[in-house]
Amino acid sequence: MIRKILSLGLILFFSITIHAKTGYYRLIAKDDPAHSYTLGWIQLSGNQVIVKYDTQENFAKTGELKKTVEHIKFINYKGLKNAFCTITNLNPGTKYVIQIIDSDSKSPIMWFHTLPVGDNIQLSIIAGGDSRSRPEIRRMANRMVAKLQPDLVIFDGDFTYGSTEKQWLQWFEDWQLTIADGHLIPIIVVPGNHERKQDVCKFFDLLEHPHGYYSFNISGQFIHFVSLNTQYKIRGKQTSWFEKDLAAHQDATWTLVAYHKPMRPHYSRKREGDEQYNFWAPIIYKYRVPLVLEGDTHTHKITYPIRPDANGDEGFARDDQNGTVYVGEGCWGAPLRPADDLKTWTRDAASIDQFKWIWINKNEIQIRTVEYQSVDTTQDLSYQNRFTIPRGLKLRKTFDNQEVIIIKHKSIEP
Repeated sequence: MIRKILSLGLILFFSITIHAKTGYYRLIAKDDPAHSYTLGWIQLSGNQVIVKYDTQENFAKTGELKKTVEHIKFINYKGLKNAFCTITNLNPGTKYVIQIIDSDSKSPIMWFHTLPVGDNIQLSIIAGGDSRSRPEIRRMANRMVAKLQPDLVIFDGDFTYGSTEKQWLQWFEDWQLTIADGHLIPIIVVPGNHERKQDVCKFFDLLEHPHGYYSFNISGQFIHFVSLNTQYKIRGKQTSWFEKDLAAHQDATWTLVAYHKPMRPHYSRKREGDEQYNFWAPIIYKYRVPLVLEGDTHTHKITYPIRPDANGDEGFARDDQNGTVYVGEGCWGAPLRPADDLKTWTRDAASIDQFKWIWINKNEIQIRTVEYQSVDTTQDLSYQNRFTIPRGLKLRKTFDNQEVIIIKHKSIEP
């Protein structure tokens, strides 16, 4: 019954969207999403555009959205009129309702949650990437996002294959499948090798980060997130910035790092990421980064905690106490490749369509691998019960028969 109601709501949402003069909505996190979001869309026609919003509590009382943002940024790119509205000074842990209004139309009424802050928070994050070539599989992944209702999606590159207007329109159209009952799930974006230089900047309003590497805090000091760009020169400025950034944010409870091309791919015909290994791996280990997200190879992998070691297998050795878990490697719809280059420190690898479902609290990170082709049998979650394993969901078991990988916080005694 819940699935039927949500399906009807989604059909209604899309039917309204088709008749609106705005569309292709995406909610972008590029600053602390406890207090700020950027709403992006494509302006199909109309002018005098404003965005109205308010808390769900106020909207329920009055039926009106009383806050207005009139400063809308327009970026014309690849023949598309992209519009962006950044809303700041939001209250943490609060449900907001939002609507776009222009001279021709009103968008559907949509909603989002700001993230909580405090000592006992828990976040649900979906992480993956490489959606470029099999749109029917990409749509399955997007529908699974809507069913699992995470707080955030981290997408680490290769949105499309050729970066054409048609392909980006299809990607944005498919992204609407993540919107269940008007709920906008925020996305954090990382550039890949199939993006053109300006794609991420102009489609996700990241013009202030033209080289594709940036960082921000999530829920205050709870998570420090870092996006690196394997398509930009690694040696020099980017690496210097990376080390200074980690040094300046050692007070964060957790640090997550994401980039596209892996250091040690698990597909034998992929080139080794020696530059990433030489310049980034020592920094990641020095600052005890617990989890790194990689993409590009189109295989699934999870490592044991590892550290750089010149005498280790392909330059890494297992280190359960201080090492980093590397996960990936990009299976959101791109063509699958064999996972035929295993290491002694590989915990699991396979040629499967999947993304990672990550739960984080102050004590631990839990990582699950979701085989999202089980979407049709998976129970719909609500935002309130998003920390539940739904009926019908297929989770991958590792070589050592584990469905969940746990990273304990460094402050907890082993």
